[in-house]
Amino acid sequence: MGRVRQKSFLYTGDLLVLNIDCVCRVLDEQFKESSAVFRPNMLNLKEALELPYAQDSTMTEDFATMLNTYKVSVNTWLESN
Repeated sequence: MGRVRQKSFLYTGDLLVLNIDCVCRVLDEQFKESSAVFRPNMLNLKEALELPYAQDSTMTEDFATMLNTYKVSVNTWLESN
């Protein structure tokens, strides 16, 4: 059985607070020389963001859009670092 994203930080409201898009920009602009330190956690974040959502019927369009934006941000950061 494949992994399914259960209720985690991604779905407790913390995802809204984290603003992963902003975090990626800060890491890229302020900590570029230390990107190797952040890469393992960014790979973990990418994996967490890509797990299927356990309750698709409760995912709002706004949340899905935000989640997609964060996936793109993390992937872009990983590609450039």
